[in-house]
This record gives sequence, structure tokens and C-alpha cells, in this order.
Amino acid sequence: MKCICDPRTWERLLASDFNRGYLAALALVLALILVLMILKLMWFIAFRTRRASTVTVTHPDGDIVVSREAIFEAVSRELFDYPELRLRKLRLFRRGKYYMLTLLCEFRGASGIPGMAEELKSRLRERLKQLFGLENLKSVKIVIEKLAASPVERELPELPETATVPPADAVPVDDAAAPRL
Repeated sequence: MKCICDPRTWERLLASDFNRGYLAALALVLALILVLMILKLMWFIAFRTRRASTVTVTHPDGDIVVSREAIFEAVSRELFDYPELRLRKLRLFRRGKYYMLTLLCEFRGASGIPGMAEELKSRLRERLKQLFGLENLKSVKIVIEKLAASPVERELPELPETATVPPADAVPVDDAAAPRL
């Protein structure tokens, strides 16, 4: 096998037109792959999604900075009308100048959530726009983390007043089935 570093090997490789064309096409493909990888990296850096702790609302008089905690309180107040949902966490993301809101909730209802979720999303967008002037909210995502028992299911059935619990020493014990030490 000949060494690729040897100049005579390159002279033989480049002696025919076919080999020169083949190497030129190979170099072009490698250069194109390199350019596409650089463009992808630049695209990723420019449009990546980052976590945000505040939302900046620009106004001509000056910017308004709204914290995640303030948005959490506003969303919690709006969820009072939806007793089936309880807000556990709120995550805020930013991509460019747009914000994405993710609500991590506990669902306690017996009915379906899709219709309620669409209504809630539109109400939240309007409420955040009204309260803080937040117009660049791209999406509101509702994530159901936990399915809790509804208030009706949580009620324990009451024992009738005539029912009595026998004392512990009145319960017969089968000594043959008891484990031996």
C-alpha cells in the first residue's frame, strides 16, 4: 500500500481527467457538508429555547420586567374558575423575542380536559395581555403531571351508627396459620 503523503502517489492519482473530476467532486461534497454543519450550528445558537425567569415587555416609555412568580400568581388566580386543575409549577421559556409558558398541573376532575384546556389557554393569553401587556406569548402548554382523586371520590363512606368494631382480643386467631419463629 502506498503512502498518501508521497508526492508520486498524488501525481499518479491526478494523471487522468476522471480521477481529477472525482477528487474535485469529493472535495465539493465535503465542503458543502462543512458549510451546512456551520449553518446548522448558527441556526441552533440563534433560535434555541432558553429558560426564562422574567418576561420583558417593551414600551416606548421604558421596559416592564415581569417575574415568573408574578405570572404564577396571575395564572393561579385565573385557575380559581377551574376547580379541576391545580397549578403545581410554572415554567417559562424564551426563543428569540417570543415566550412559551408551560403549566404543570394536577387534574382532579372526572370530565375530559381538551375542551377546558383550549378555553383556559385563550383566557390566560388574554389575561396576561391585559395585566402585563404580554403580547409575544407564543404558546401555552398544559402538562398534567398527576391525576388526583376528585373531591367526591375523596369522601369516605360513613359507617352506620349501629356498626361496632370488635375489640382486638375478641377476634379469633388461627394459631396453625401463624408464622413460627
